[in-house]
Amino acid sequence: MLEAEDQDELTDINLKEAPGNHNSKNISVYSGLILVAVLGFLSYILYLQVQLSVLLAPLAFDYKEYTKFGVISDLHLDLKQTSTTCQWWDRKNYTHYESAYGTTGCDTRYNFAAVTVDSFSELLKDIGSVDLIFNLGDLVNHYTTNFVKNGELISNATELFQSKLPVPIYSTIGNNDLPEDYLQPINSSQFYESFWMKISPLLNATAESLEKHKAAETFSSGGYYTIEHSARLQIVSINSVSFSVRSNVEISSGLQQLEWLSQVLSDAKIHKRVVVIIGHVCPSLSLFQISRHKPNRTMLWKEEFTHEYNKIVSQYTDVIKFSLFFPSA
Repeated sequence: MLEAEDQDELTDINLKEAPGNHNSKNISVYSGLILVAVLGFLSYILYLQVQLSVLLAPLAFDYKEYTKFGVISDLHLDLKQTSTTCQWWDRKNYTHYESAYGTTGCDTRYNFAAVTVDSFSELLKDIGSVDLIFNLGDLVNHYTTNFVKNGELISNATELFQSKLPVPIYSTIGNNDLPEDYLQPINSSQFYESFWMKISPLLNATAESLEKHKAAETFSSGGYYTIEHSARLQIVSINSVSFSVRSNVEISSGLQQLEWLSQVLSDAKIHKRVVVIIGHVCPSLSLFQISRHKPNRTMLWKEEFTHEYNKIVSQYTDVIKFSLFFPSA
């Protein structure tokens, strides 16, 4: 599929080589552009179908029971974006292009987020609703370093989800959700408590189910929690930003979270529940590093955490159904 600048180049050739309306080269260029546009559109439709087959996938526990789920990740809501300015613009990888719904290379304008969630909601009516949704974090735009502003952005995003998506939404924390990218704030308990107040209503959970696994308590202390979606399915949301090579979290604190994870998995096994683990920073190489051919690629997690996590999950392969992370954080 041709990029926009390649299409502009073809148009320039057309103008130079076609002084009249009956020039055969002129016709062939336009035919080529039309063919490319049609093939591009078909490729895009195929891409959407592939994405939806993954994002709206059935989760099978046994041959009788299925749970259908959706995935939302990296909304990066920018409330102050205008047609000429935005908080963050990736100039290296995008040509500046403006539209009613935002600017390429910028984070997500609110009206675009609202239309997208509306479309997702309508799509669910057509194909049948999902049972739950996973939000993999980064609700906030890049380079927001203000505690209050972060809270405002998170509130706007969660209120948008709650108004349009009437199913439980299980969230995890992303690096951009923190007041300083990847860095745990000095007043971390205050931040996590505030974050929990905004995402916990999306769980559609009873006070009893939240209390059972001390969800509010563990999230307030370190940004992680677990909750039972049903008698058979348990969701575990880890704060994988704490494990990042860019995090300032102490090794002992990160290992404490992994010890908690091990206990949660052990309890799930005893009670014959299956587990889905969600997080933001993936315990792997960054797809950004791979796709942009960056040298000296490194793992996204610190070695101590990667080793311990792999050791734990390898012991519970019969319990963990799968894990979901954003692959490029």
